[in-house]
Amino acid sequence: MLEPRRLLASVTSSAFTFETAQKNTFTFDADVSATFSQADINVNNLSSSTESVLNPTNLLLNNPSGNQWELTFPGYEFGAVPDGNYETIIEKQGVTGLNDDHVLPFFFVNGDFTHDRSVNLDDFTALAAGFGMPGTFSNGDGSYNGNVDLDDFTLMSAKFGMTLSPPPTEPNTLSVDPGAAPNLNAVVNLHWVAPAGTSTPPRLGYRVFRSLDGTDFGTTHYAQIDNPNATTFTDTNVVEGTKYWYRVRAFSAAGNSHTTNKLDAITTLRAPTNLSVTQVETAQFQLEWTNNSQVDETVAIRRSTDPALPLNQWAVVQTVSASLTQFTDTIPESGVRWLYFVEASNPAQTSAPSNIVSTPPSAPSGIIAAFSQSPNRIDVDWADNSESGVLYNVYRSTEPDFVPDPDTNLVASALSSSMFSDQTIAMNTEYHYQVTATLPISQFGPETLGGESFASESAEAFSSNAAAPFLNPIEIVDNDSVQLTWKDRVNSESAYLVQQEVSTNTFETIATLPVGRTHYFVENLSSETLYRFRVGAVLESTTVFSSVNEAETASVEDRRELVIVVLGHLQTLNRLPPTVNPESAGLSQLAFRLRNDEGFRVRRVSEWHRDQPSINHNGTGEVLDCALDELSGNNGILDVAVIGYSHGADVARQLSQHIAQARGFTDLWRVRYTAYVDGIQRGEFDPNPFTSPVTQKPNISPSQDHQHQNFHNTASWNLFTNAVRGVPVPSSLNEPIAVGHNTIDDQVSSVHEEIIRKVNERFGI
Repeated sequence: MLEPRRLLASVTSSAFTFETAQKNTFTFDADVSATFSQADINVNNLSSSTESVLNPTNLLLNNPSGNQWELTFPGYEFGAVPDGNYETIIEKQGVTGLNDDHVLPFFFVNGDFTHDRSVNLDDFTALAAGFGMPGTFSNGDGSYNGNVDLDDFTLMSAKFGMTLSPPPTEPNTLSVDPGAAPNLNAVVNLHWVAPAGTSTPPRLGYRVFRSLDGTDFGTTHYAQIDNPNATTFTDTNVVEGTKYWYRVRAFSAAGNSHTTNKLDAITTLRAPTNLSVTQVETAQFQLEWTNNSQVDETVAIRRSTDPALPLNQWAVVQTVSASLTQFTDTIPESGVRWLYFVEASNPAQTSAPSNIVSTPPSAPSGIIAAFSQSPNRIDVDWADNSESGVLYNVYRSTEPDFVPDPDTNLVASALSSSMFSDQTIAMNTEYHYQVTATLPISQFGPETLGGESFASESAEAFSSNAAAPFLNPIEIVDNDSVQLTWKDRVNSESAYLVQQEVSTNTFETIATLPVGRTHYFVENLSSETLYRFRVGAVLESTTVFSSVNEAETASVEDRRELVIVVLGHLQTLNRLPPTVNPESAGLSQLAFRLRNDEGFRVRRVSEWHRDQPSINHNGTGEVLDCALDELSGNNGILDVAVIGYSHGADVARQLSQHIAQARGFTDLWRVRYTAYVDGIQRGEFDPNPFTSPVTQKPNISPSQDHQHQNFHNTASWNLFTNAVRGVPVPSSLNEPIAVGHNTIDDQVSSVHEEIIRKVNERFGI
């Protein structure tokens, strides 16, 4: 009954014996007693559908001598396995040194004393020859009591004429491999070679057995394929990054075939996807990706400059936790195209690579935009990028400092030339353009995405065939006042006209302003009322007007107001760095912040320019009268902050005095101004605005006065902020002091915060 066995290197012999007791015997070429146990053995009944794996409690493993082991079956009747085809498998997972599973096929039919798979007359002859005498199974002892007697005759007679069909032929050469699709769930693919010839009874299909530990394949098959010609099976019910073992058996009406070789596979981790690269600095890039794996522990970031280099040879820049989905890399060499991909890992497996991305080319430069007619359009041009294969994206907005957004700003993409004609514009509108550079997707292969460069500096153009001013959205200042601001479009106007709509499409001029003014306050309006305005540039032969903008004044509410008056002169403003907008520089910026950012009722922001011939820079001109007029009638004023810079401090001093005397204010931020030239104090205004005259040392000239701005800021602003903080001042001064001058943004921010704190603290708002 012993069938041909498949012998492994570490098992020198094995056999099935059935004479005086049923046994599987195994002889190893080494001592395996330290690791070999009954848990490493599976006995499969290939003919049974009810107990494919024999119950381990019915088995017994002994080590009678040396490296020999015996497996017996005491849990069954007569100590003999039921009729059927069998195989005993020693699983290599449990035995040290066993380099593969060892399979021992055998079959057993009680009453088949001649071992020909059939109980027939030959078996009766064997039993009759030994009847009444001691004997073994081959002599007719089917009851295993040591004698051939009537019980054996009865057992054989009950089975006379029965035949055990051999198992179907097993499939050959099983192979397994994990599915490699990075964006799909993990799978395992099984392949085998169909058995040669036919089976009797015929083969019906195949059964797949699966294990998570290489030993326990369950009590029944994992999957069944009802196709005798099948040679593949795909296991989709798997977890990524997990090891599985498989066996395949053919089956027929007689049961299962002997098993194929057992093979294992580790399922692929789900690869990261959606890798993108964004330039942060000249040599710094942020990578972001989607992590799809549920069992990975780390993500490796790899990079290279050579697209032909095998991916497993790309340098590992960093390995990060699987919980992270972004990484900022500083490249070792700028001006070189770097390629990236990421891959997920755990101790058992590494995923397929993500998509590959490349760093972007350099940002476009020299962008210009100009309005043209026939048709109406804005032509945008920029310098061509020196790198080959570069494409361009054009972004547009009506906001000057916009951040390009493909969903809202993109008007042209993948342009191969360094120019674009925008014909989707509306007239009398200011447009701002930015351009970025990219590489085409095919630059380094079909899966490579080129990064997008920094955006160029903005270029602006106004879509008007006349040089009309561009009127910004109107700013609501109060319940009875608004502020108009605009941009100049020509250099040849002689004045500006500010007009208010008095009836439908009928406008009335409410102010005529000199060249250079780009803002105007409209006051004494009604609350909660809609007003419409436009601004016109007066040219030699005509006046061209902006588009009409509208705004509704605020509602009346119980409040106290903070009034800020900012005084300065044009020369000081002109000496600011060219990138600073004079209308938002220095203390002007501070005043705007107090109004716009903090919500204070800033009644008026005035600028005094010493270069205007109608204004005396010593403070006796119309600017003082104008400022006083603007403050009249404001009974809800919370406080007055009079801030002067450069020679405007003199006017601020006099204005403080007038306000205090006229309105009875006792809590003023008064103004002190000190001028330094080459670090030496040259002149000052006395801190007392009520009694002291203006003094100025004779050796200070207007040109020297402008030289001081690089030397005095620290001292002046320390005195200003100390006064706002309430830091004690010299004993000769009995009231707080404020010192003003144009300054840089960070100093303005500091003073801005201190004023807010001071006002909130003083008035509990």
